[in-house]
Amino acid sequence: MCVLFPKLLPSVFSVSKKILAENGLLLLVQKLTAVITPLLLTPFLFRALGGEGFSDFAFFLSLGMLLSVFVEYGFNYTSTREVATAGGDERLYKSCFLETQFAKTLLLIPAFFILILISAFSGRDYDAADLLLPTFLFFAGSSMLPFWFCQGIQKLRGIVILVIFSRLLSAVAVFVFVSGPEDSGFALLIYALGSFIPAIIANAVIAIKLKVASLDISWNVLSIRMYTSFPTFMASLSGAMFTHGAVVLLGFVLSPSIYGVYLAIDKLVQSIRFSYMPITRAVYPYFSKVFKEKSKPEAFSRLKIFSAIFAVLYFFLGLIGVAFSGEILNVYLGQVSEESKWVFNVLIFLPLITFLRAAFVNIGLLSLKKDGIQMRLMVSGAIVLFLILSFGVTFTGIKFAVLTIVAVELSIVLVAFLLSMKYCKY
Repeated sequence: MCVLFPKLLPSVFSVSKKILAENGLLLLVQKLTAVITPLLLTPFLFRALGGEGFSDFAFFLSLGMLLSVFVEYGFNYTSTREVATAGGDERLYKSCFLETQFAKTLLLIPAFFILILISAFSGRDYDAADLLLPTFLFFAGSSMLPFWFCQGIQKLRGIVILVIFSRLLSAVAVFVFVSGPEDSGFALLIYALGSFIPAIIANAVIAIKLKVASLDISWNVLSIRMYTSFPTFMASLSGAMFTHGAVVLLGFVLSPSIYGVYLAIDKLVQSIRFSYMPITRAVYPYFSKVFKEKSKPEAFSRLKIFSAIFAVLYFFLGLIGVAFSGEILNVYLGQVSEESKWVFNVLIFLPLITFLRAAFVNIGLLSLKKDGIQMRLMVSGAIVLFLILSFGVTFTGIKFAVLTIVAVELSIVLVAFLLSMKYCKY
């Protein structure tokens, strides 16, 4: 198994163009599997589980994704940044890994109680053993996967292979074992094990490589780490509210039939929406160094060029989606209505908006070390979104919800861009 993580600790920290290109390619391959598997699984599950069964499955899956962000606590950015700028200090690698993963383990406890609380008020008729346990395993595995550490030291080959293999194995298991509406909990369990087992393996391998013999944790250092990560945590949690949180909230107010169709479209769009993540994850350590070593105007200019290239690609992808929306929905869901077509035509441009938000909020403001500004911006946007959705969807329906999500995300992109320009003294 150790061959999956070759040369885990580099003797001299350097981010060369070759390493950047290799990591970008690895993450791109990983994301392609993350895009392709939902594209194949979602229409299959929508048909196999039925509208209500699929809505239960997707509701708890989205809730698990939201809780995984809670457990991650922003460490996936702050700890990555710390490791990426450590200069090859193996002692710092070890302490950062131990403290980060231990803090996440502690956060699993309140996350579990939040899961029970939300589930109790969801108004859904479900078997707790069928859906709650798989949901817990899912967000535990997703949040505890030490991808952040491998990203920080620029050694991604082993963990990417592990994640891709487990994802493909889970997809095959879903096709083989899921056959009817009663299998919604089992489908979620398969998803969960596809995250939980790789997390156990990856943590064990890294602990061996780092020669971790005991939990040498300083509570004082741990509290400081959690304090410094709090702004990023709030920003990340607020960002998750736009994707998974909005889906969970709509599950309380929409009828199961409408909610099931919306979820299926949302899963399709999300496959494209987060295709940018391999790229932004690969370049984040690079931009962290650029903003530290170069002049801020020069660094921001590079970020703008990077953002513009991918924004154009996502825009044309959206136009293609609109042009063939009827055909896509017919193949994907086996049904097309004017409402579902309208929802798809608007949501298909969310990948463009979400990418720009990641570029200027997650990369730009964090690389400028404006964690507090990032937090306030994302929290404000999430509060506005939830207030509008909570009071408006019940009376106006799904179209209002879609327009609200798009409008609030666009506003955040504009504000983040202007703030980045300000702090770079343009």
